[in-house]
Amino acid sequence: MLKLIDKTEKILQWGGYISVFCTVVIMFLLTIDALSTRFINYPIKGTPEIVTVLNVIIVWMITPVVQLWRGQQRVELFRNIFSKKGQLIIEMFSDVLSIVIVSFLAWRVGVYVEYLLRTDERVKGPLNFQIWPFAAAMGLGLIMLIVAFFITFLKRVKKVS
Repeated sequence: MLKLIDKTEKILQWGGYISVFCTVVIMFLLTIDALSTRFINYPIKGTPEIVTVLNVIIVWMITPVVQLWRGQQRVELFRNIFSKKGQLIIEMFSDVLSIVIVSFLAWRVGVYVEYLLRTDERVKGPLNFQIWPFAAAMGLGLIMLIVAFFITFLKRVKKVS
């Protein structure tokens, strides 16, 4: 079971690499756009649209990695009142609740992606590209977050037993 968890964590870490790549692309694009606007008075068309959709990918791909590495999703309200075992049980309940909520969000994003595919909705602006791949990336990030919560839950179950 631990080997499966380790392999899954390595797969989820690719979301972090994708986020870093998108960040580098944004910084490069903004630098080139600023320089071309300043020196040759010709901005790169579609820069705001590209930056916006890349930011969507950055946020939804890095969130599962943050959950795995730092465990930022916690319930702190009653944490200090209970023993270590009680704290773990509260955190396990928080993980299950998070799985349920994020699963609902992933389902709704799936419905939205299906709608975008059906209607062929596009970004308004000079590039006029389709929105559905970026909504699908958000859905993939949510699915990865569900897996990250599940891995965290399994690790806590192991600590309790």
